[in-house]
Amino acid sequence: MSLRIADLDGDALEDGVARDLAREQGPGTLEFGFRDAGSCVSGITDIGAYARWLQSSDESGMLDVWAQPSIVVAGLQKVGRRYPFLVPESERTFVMKATDETDAFRRKRGDRWRIVLTAFRNVVVGVLVGLMSYYLITDATTETRQRHLRRTAPETLFAEEVDPGPALDFEGWTSQDRAYWRSLRNGETFGRIVAERMDLDAVVVKGATRADLVNGPGWVTYTDLPGPTGNSGIAGHRVTHGAPFRWIDRLKTGDVIRLTSPYRRYTYRVVRSFTVTPDRTDVLGPTEKPTLTLIACHPPHSARLRIIVQAELVAVERLRESPSDKESP
Repeated sequence: MSLRIADLDGDALEDGVARDLAREQGPGTLEFGFRDAGSCVSGITDIGAYARWLQSSDESGMLDVWAQPSIVVAGLQKVGRRYPFLVPESERTFVMKATDETDAFRRKRGDRWRIVLTAFRNVVVGVLVGLMSYYLITDATTETRQRHLRRTAPETLFAEEVDPGPALDFEGWTSQDRAYWRSLRNGETFGRIVAERMDLDAVVVKGATRADLVNGPGWVTYTDLPGPTGNSGIAGHRVTHGAPFRWIDRLKTGDVIRLTSPYRRYTYRVVRSFTVTPDRTDVLGPTEKPTLTLIACHPPHSARLRIIVQAELVAVERLRESPSDKESP
């Protein structure tokens, strides 16, 4: 007996149409016509129920699925593998061949994608590990050098007490601070900078080359020395090498920055903050008032711009235990 169910979708099959009709009509040939490949595949569940019924009843039968060739392959490749006795011999060879070729193509395509994805994953992991390692190594290097600078720096850099005197105490500045700074070589201790707002407390070195900034923030050698006149520039990293200027963008008008030499503590108050392109070296040029200019790359992880923070000198206090005091009888 042959039963033809035309234009049937998978939902109807899953509702038990194939099983019920098969039991009603008895074993024989069931022909299913599906509207699309999706319906054909979704109907396989109930076709399987028909196959199990045939097996349990020791009957024989045949399944004839008719539709477009692509739909036939999509539906029969699963049925043909699980219940080959349902598929006619003439179609079984076709289905098996198409299935094998399809599987081989899919495996080949899948292998290519796996290779590409694996390579991409390895590259991403390698880059991330490399960056993390670079950051950790540079931070550790700068931290070690900062500890060394703190051990070898004049003790007065870390003194808190100052002598009473005028608001801007420059007496002896030429023979003390200026003489000390001029005697330094690049990479040696220039002073100490503290800015609570940007979580900064670091030893400043002379020089702002790449090699100098490995040690910490660096005084830009072509700018003025901190003193009664001029514009003093200090540069620092925002990422890597301890990132001493990481939070420079937190500084606002009125915030305090302190720079300490072996003899004096210079207090500056922020007056402006802005960004410029790297070619704007004029921001480190002479100023009317004694000024401290901090400079760093902006934004973090980019050298596209420079962030500039300028602060004007408001106080100069002589440290109570300066080197000259220790040497006096």
